[in-house]
Amino acid sequence: MENVYYMRIFTALLILTLLGTYAFSGEKAPEVTLRYSKQADTIRLVLESDDETIGRAIAYATPQGIKVNFRSDFQIKRPPDFPFETTKNVRSLFIKLRDVATIKTSRLSAPARMVFDIATTAATPKEPLPPSGPVVSPGPQRPPAPQPLPTQPPQKAPQRPPLQPMPKVPLPPPPADKLHLIKTVVVDPGHGGYEYGIVAGGAREKDANLALSKDLGAAFAKKGKSVFLTRRTDQSISLDERIAFANAKSPDLFVSIHAGLSPGFVIYLASPEDQNADAVVKLYARTYRQSRYIGRSRAAASAVGLEIKNGLQAEVVLRELPLPVLNSLNAPAILIEYPSLSTYASDKKMREKLATSIMKGIAIYEQQ
Repeated sequence: MENVYYMRIFTALLILTLLGTYAFSGEKAPEVTLRYSKQADTIRLVLESDDETIGRAIAYATPQGIKVNFRSDFQIKRPPDFPFETTKNVRSLFIKLRDVATIKTSRLSAPARMVFDIATTAATPKEPLPPSGPVVSPGPQRPPAPQPLPTQPPQKAPQRPPLQPMPKVPLPPPPADKLHLIKTVVVDPGHGGYEYGIVAGGAREKDANLALSKDLGAAFAKKGKSVFLTRRTDQSISLDERIAFANAKSPDLFVSIHAGLSPGFVIYLASPEDQNADAVVKLYARTYRQSRYIGRSRAAASAVGLEIKNGLQAEVVLRELPLPVLNSLNAPAILIEYPSLSTYASDKKMREKLATSIMKGIAIYEQQ
């Protein structure tokens, strides 16, 4: 009798276990949508899914391919004309790349997306430089018709005494309320941890960003500024954590450091709040805390950009974009995007030269 009792309990437990397994196996795996767009020599790949799936995914990007590890099984949905070969395992997706020069990774929210900006190495025909002479021979030229000589010689203008240089008068110092005095600075090295950023020739953007940010932080410290870095090691920090950390320090200036795919420097500042902005633009702008600092951010970006242009003899472009890391700052904020990752990753002198130009620009900004 007792054996029958235990046998019934065992059978009941077995049935419950089987039912639980069936219910668990019946859960639908999350769907991951893979999209792409192409513009000139840049291809953008986008992986979109729910916040949990994208937020806990880990991506590894190299010029040979992209590997994304998810925490559970998933379903992949991709367009039929997707340009790269893909392989899916139980929890991993591998995208085989070709003709790739650099890759930049980023994450976006609302909806959750993982973005890969790929610069291809496909050679584009360059326009030839204009020749020094005419392109088409104009043929034999007729001599110009002789002009009649004037009957009277031209009158000479009366001689004026040479101008005397104005004496230099020292300008009075600007009013104290117009000085953009900086006491506290937050420097933000972009990416980190499993977010490599751009990868080119063995150089990783996250490492170059950190090295350049440390050089810049040391330069600020020598000027007597209080300096805080959002990260001092190779660690992954979310966008919300960067924003919260920076705002908690109440800085007088926020500087974010990134590498870019442009041939020159690009300095970003937040765009003013636009109530008529479409939904796509508003996806990037979490808050508009930056609106009261737009003028000072623009002044800082202009001063720094001019010194980089003069100091490094490089092209510098200023752009307004509703980036969350800028829009959400309660302080003047700029994002500096430098070109040539391999140069700034391996050449310490170039990093110091860039840091010096940035410091000169900020010194000018403080006196405006």
